[in-house]
Amino acid sequence: MRITQAMISKNLIEGLRNNRDRLNETQRKISTGKKHAKLSDDPESFSKAKRLSKQINQNNQYLKNVTKANAWVMTTRNAVENLSSNISQLREISLQGASDDLTPTGRQALSDQIQYIIDDTVDILNQSYLGKKLFAGTKTKVESPFSVGNDGSITYNGNSANINNKISDNLSISINISGQEVLDTNIFTIASNLKTAMVAGSSDVKADLSDVESLKDKINQISTSLGHRENQIYLSQNRLDTANMNLSSLLSDTEDVDLAEAITAYNSQEIAYRAAMQTAADVLKLNIMDYLR
Repeated sequence: MRITQAMISKNLIEGLRNNRDRLNETQRKISTGKKHAKLSDDPESFSKAKRLSKQINQNNQYLKNVTKANAWVMTTRNAVENLSSNISQLREISLQGASDDLTPTGRQALSDQIQYIIDDTVDILNQSYLGKKLFAGTKTKVESPFSVGNDGSITYNGNSANINNKISDNLSISINISGQEVLDTNIFTIASNLKTAMVAGSSDVKADLSDVESLKDKINQISTSLGHRENQIYLSQNRLDTANMNLSSLLSDTEDVDLAEAITAYNSQEIAYRAAMQTAADVLKLNIMDYLR
């Protein structure tokens, strides 16, 4: 077969275009830091990278849920610790009231302190976090989970439902303590009975001492339950962080370019491209730009 000038020109120009395409592709890898630009470049690696990215994004969403859950549980636990402090004060007052030496005026003063504790307890249980009531069950937008009537009676306006946060593929955690759980400790009944007994006399107060002691234990149990949830959240956060570190490493191996290697390749390809252009110009005795139009 006869090799014509047109065939030589065509082959030279085709070679230049191939060199230029390789140079452009290497430049893209360096600028993006990614091995592949589209699925057709490497279907297996591209699909693997997509799967890894999806899992990382899902874990990041779980980490957001974990952060929110942890903040809610910590805020609730602080509130419960304040309740526990109130119960400790109630116990101290009851021990004082058990003395036979108190005057009626002194008993009334202690009774007034108990009323303050009751009022403060209602205030604690009506606390909000980010505009949502902590102790209202799932009725977090209720105005006041606990309301006080004109006769001093206390009404719970929430429910006993749990607020669950999904913190992994197979794990959800209840982050709230409902007001009903607190009511079930008989905190208001015990405090109200003690307030009445304080005025009546030391024997009545002594009869209520055991109830105050049991109340302290019940509030501590709630606090312990929240502590267990904090630990569970902490462990889940660590697992998710570790998983994302491993997934990110795999993703980097799958899609990230070795920049040092790519830059070296680019420099070699650029030298080869320039040499090929010079060769083509010398062989064809034409300006290279004529071929690239």
